[in-house]
Amino acid sequence: DKSATETVAGAWTFGTALTVATPSAGTDAANKSYVDTAVGAAPLDRAWMHANYTQGSVAYNTLAVNTDHWYTPATWTVRDSNNWTQVASSGEFTYGGAFPAGGTRKFLVSWALSAQGYSTHNHWNTKVRVTKDTGSGHVVVPGSVVSSSWYGYLSIFGVHLERPEIAGSCIVSVASGDTIGLDWGLYCQNMSGITTFNVGSWFTHDDGIIVTITPVDINP
Repeated sequence: DKSATETVAGAWTFGTALTVATPSAGTDAANKSYVDTAVGAAPLDRAWMHANYTQGSVAYNTLAVNTDHWYTPATWTVRDSNNWTQVASSGEFTYGGAFPAGGTRKFLVSWALSAQGYSTHNHWNTKVRVTKDTGSGHVVVPGSVVSSSWYGYLSIFGVHLERPEIAGSCIVSVASGDTIGLDWGLYCQNMSGITTFNVGSWFTHDDGIIVTITPVDINP
C-alpha cells in the first residue's frame, strides 16, 4: 500500500538510490542534501594558544655581517591554550584537535616583541619569523619575517643602542603532525668593510615575545 503506515519485518534491497524527505525525527533516514549541509556546517574544535617568552641579558659575539642569525626559545610560558600544546624543550607548538575532511586547518599566528640591546656597529636590527615543520625540518612561513628599523638607534660610548618594538602576523595551514615555531634574529648591514659585529646586553622588555594562535576557519 503506497499510502498506509506499515512495518517491514524483513530486509529490503533496492537496486537504485531512494529519494527520502528531509529528516525530522531521530530515527529518520537522512538524504544526501541534508547530510552535506549538516556535516559541512558543523563547527570544528575550539582551538587557541597564548604564550610568551622572556630573555635575560645575553651577548652574541663575532656574528657575520649581512647574514641572518636566528635563535629559538627553548621553553615558552603558556598562558592559555585549547587543543594546542608546546613540544617539550623545542620552542615549538603542535595542534591536536580535529581536522576537516581536507586534512588541514588554517590558523592566524600573531606575535609581538619588545627588547633592547647594543651593537659594536650601526645598521643592526632585530627580526622575528614564523616557521613550520611538516616532518622534514622547519621552513619559513612566507610573509612572516619582520624586522625592526636599523635607523632607530642611539650611539653612545662607541656602541649603538636600539630598542626594537615589532609585531606581525601570518596565516598558517596546519596538517596533523605539523609543528609551528617562532624565532628571533639579529642582522647587521654594514658597508664600512667590517666582516663581523657583536651584540651585547640583548634582553626582552615587559612580557618579552608574545605569540597568539587563533583559528581562522570555523567550518571544514
